[in-house]
Amino acid sequence: MLLTGHIQNNNYTNKKGEKVYSVQVMAEEIEFGSTKGSSAPGDKNVNRGTDDDFINIPDDIEDGLPFN
Repeated sequence: MLLTGHIQNNNYTNKKGEKVYSVQVMAEEIEFGSTKGSSAPGDKNVNRGTDDDFINIPDDIEDGLPFN
């Protein structure tokens, strides 16, 4: 799952005079991927592990990543 958005911290004082804190995840966009074990036709350069939910990205891929 890919989630785009931000985290928002809020606080207020309730009727009893107690400080109340909250954290909200404000989702702007959510994208669901395919299930584990399935692959799209263009996924031949990505090695999928068998014991966890992580994928291994080859070291020579730098273009197209959203962070450097």
